[in-house]
Amino acid sequence: MTEVARKPNDSSAVERGEVPEVAALCNALTELFNTLGISQSAYAVRVSLDKSIVSRYLRGRRIPPPDFIDRLLREVGGVRGVPVRPEAKSRVTQLRLEALRVCDPAAHELETLRAEMEQSQRQVQVLVRHQEALHVLLDKKESEALFVQGELEQARQDWTGDLLRAHRTELELREHVQRHSTEREDLVEEISKLKSELSDVATLRAEAERRCGDLESRVKEMEEELAAARSESGSGSRLPLATLQGQLAAFLEAGEQREVTREIAQAAWERPVEEVVELVFWFWKRGDFSRRDRLVTEVVHSRSVDEIAEFGHATRRAHDMPRPRTPGLVTPLTVLLNQEVVAVRAPEDIATLHARWEEHWEARRVNPTSRNLLTVLIRSERNVDEVAEVISRLDRGDELANRLIQQAAYRSYPRHNFLALVPRLVEIEREDLVLSFCSALIPDDQRSLRTPDFMALGRISEAHCRLLSRAVLRVAPLEAVIMFLAGLCASYKAPNGNSVVEGSPAAIVFDDLRSEGHLIDVAAFAERTKGRKQGLPSASATVHKSLKAWAATHD
Repeated sequence: MTEVARKPNDSSAVERGEVPEVAALCNALTELFNTLGISQSAYAVRVSLDKSIVSRYLRGRRIPPPDFIDRLLREVGGVRGVPVRPEAKSRVTQLRLEALRVCDPAAHELETLRAEMEQSQRQVQVLVRHQEALHVLLDKKESEALFVQGELEQARQDWTGDLLRAHRTELELREHVQRHSTEREDLVEEISKLKSELSDVATLRAEAERRCGDLESRVKEMEEELAAARSESGSGSRLPLATLQGQLAAFLEAGEQREVTREIAQAAWERPVEEVVELVFWFWKRGDFSRRDRLVTEVVHSRSVDEIAEFGHATRRAHDMPRPRTPGLVTPLTVLLNQEVVAVRAPEDIATLHARWEEHWEARRVNPTSRNLLTVLIRSERNVDEVAEVISRLDRGDELANRLIQQAAYRSYPRHNFLALVPRLVEIEREDLVLSFCSALIPDDQRSLRTPDFMALGRISEAHCRLLSRAVLRVAPLEAVIMFLAGLCASYKAPNGNSVVEGSPAAIVFDDLRSEGHLIDVAAFAERTKGRKQGLPSASATVHKSLKAWAATHD
């Protein structure tokens, strides 16, 4: 599909038909299509194309491929009952080449070379058939010459044998010999001419084959060059960015929302990254944040990791964008980009992009906000296994990544998946990060023992609760373990006021402490440190009382 790429005098010149070559082609195709007497939608179904593609071909927004034109000519011939005249076909083909020449010179040159190559191939085929015919004729003449030579030899023998018989017979034989000699000379001369012509044809054939080979090589080179150029600048010929912006403005003014959405999606996956960035800022400057966000979302969904990294660098370097009138209702661009990456990209992509954008995290002095990927990841609802995989792919020596994760964990409100991540960190041997996650579960003093954070433990499975308990015991000092258990006891206190609710996370943790052989050590430490003061003594007293009551019912 070749899209019009000529720059008009203003942004909507193509839509108004100010590209003469494209307008001429559009008029010719529309005139042919009107003879069919059907709608564009019906024709799109007939030829198995999208309605928007047929519309763009007939409106002059895209230059159709030869197959589309050939199919339309056949359909018109079928309706008329007679094939379209060759001169009409040639005219439409020439109009398409003229439009292609002004819109996409490289594609025009490629198709011209292909046509020249096909002409050379046809010439070679004609010369081959001519050469074969000359070979047949030469064989025939050589056979005739051999036959005449045989007759001549026979005539000479007859002439020698009859020389003594009669003078009249001799004259007749001489005349016969002379006639055959002349005929042989004519045949020899004709054979010589045929051989000379055959040599010329062989030379022409070799030259044509050589030129055909050169043209094939040039076509392949042009195809490779054109493919490389289009891979660098996007697939296919397309409108200049300024023209696209003009069309988008016209669509928005006309209320054609579907066209705007389609153009945004197409621009997101086919245009160069720098043009996509310009388009993002264009929407931003217009105050159209919803379509700015839609474009960013399409880029994250459709582009490669390298292109997303380049896009992120370009958008983060912009400092001259106007502030929205209602900042609280508009998601900052960097925040939106991080959220989309975390929501849809694979764990390996998220780890790669964190490393590629690391300079931006440093520039913000490791501010644990949604302006960095790892904070967004830790606070997201992403699957725990996938979050752990991202962390496992990070370099353990990456101090910046470690600080971002630790600060995000320390300042985040624990959720179901947040707590379930702790055992997974132990499994991937990142115990250095576990304490930061557990710190959100360990109160600082007696006043915060009854904290709603511990209620999140009620939403995780018993197995995860046991793994979390073991992770806390593995990485946290006993003082922190006592504070953790005190918070559990305060949150899941039994009605009698001493023990904990049976089957609650607190009871599960107590049972796990006993099965793992840690219950006696924890109880002894709590008894040694209990007291009436706030902080650890008070927490130890709470834990000691609850453990004693629980143990009395589970011996």
